[in-house]
Amino acid sequence: MSELTAKQQKAKAKIANLQMQLDFYQNQLTPDADPKDQKQLEKKIAELSYEMERLRAYVIPKNQYSKADRLSAKLKKYRFSLALCLIIIIALIVVCVITVKNYSQLQIQYRSANYWSDYYQEEAEALNKKLEKLTGHETPTPSPKPTMEPENVPDNSDTQQEPSSDGSFYYVRKSANDKASQIGAFQILDNAKNLADEHKNDGYEVYDSQGKCVYNP
Repeated sequence: MSELTAKQQKAKAKIANLQMQLDFYQNQLTPDADPKDQKQLEKKIAELSYEMERLRAYVIPKNQYSKADRLSAKLKKYRFSLALCLIIIIALIVVCVITVKNYSQLQIQYRSANYWSDYYQEEAEALNKKLEKLTGHETPTPSPKPTMEPENVPDNSDTQQEPSSDGSFYYVRKSANDKASQIGAFQILDNAKNLADEHKNDGYEVYDSQGKCVYNP
């Protein structure tokens, strides 16, 4: 540290000597001087000025920065942290967008699956009726699974009524076209009526395969 201070003292002394030379040459630079001599004086003055600026930059302590320099140094320290925060924010946004997109697609697929399940059931019933007309024999149709909870299925063990002769179903819905509200489908009318009675306060009715209301509790 003492060696560095001694060098700085020497540099300051040299700057003072150069300043004296610079003042001397500048006094010699007059308008009536010989152009050739004037050109040499200007060159010498430029060399002395450059040497003085170089020495001043060496003498000035490194901790004497301007306010802008200090702020720039602080910004460099936090640059990495800011970049990392931006990367994390962008990653979170991408994850949120992908999650919302996948959730929307699953909702669409779920609704489509429910719709086509009811659609193909009705198509199967229509085909069975056509086969019965052509062959004259009843074609068994698999009974669809009720959408209501298992514990809410009415007990049909004492029901004596026979299934419909044409193999059609009776649907328990709020309206003929409201397939989403359906809570049961039966080939025995009394079973459908019993279920509609249990949910009459919710507005459920019994409809046949043609969409006609056959029972309103």
